[in-house]
Amino acid sequence: MKSAAKLMIFDQNGYLFAGKAKKDGRLDMLGGKIDRGEDPKRALLRELGEEVDGESLLDHVRQSSVEPVRVQAGEQADFVFKIEVDQIDLSVLVQKGDETTALVIINRPTVERADQLVRNKKLFTGRTWKLFQAMGYLSTD
Repeated sequence: MKSAAKLMIFDQNGYLFAGKAKKDGRLDMLGGKIDRGEDPKRALLRELGEEVDGESLLDHVRQSSVEPVRVQAGEQADFVFKIEVDQIDLSVLVQKGDETTALVIINRPTVERADQLVRNKKLFTGRTWKLFQAMGYLSTD
């Protein structure tokens, strides 16, 4: 079974997402697949290191004692780390590699209110959408 480690990072204004080149620019949670035998947190740190050059972001993850929420969405089990920070500073985050094409902050109501999330469904990758559903962000399809 495949699995992934994802980061849901947010501040008082919004949530940080990555635009993905392979998904027509749709937004995805930062992170990626877990290699066989790899710990979810280690996988997340590795994937973040491949996607963004932002030590302040990685420091939040390294220092966080937050355990991931195990989310079963279809056949895949993902581990989602939810971390709240004082402020997301895009000026210190630089996308790197060819996976991430942009870093975007989506306002909190768009993610936290089902009616807003449904209205903006096409912004997100299919996998992120399934995670939203499995995590209870949606009360409707």
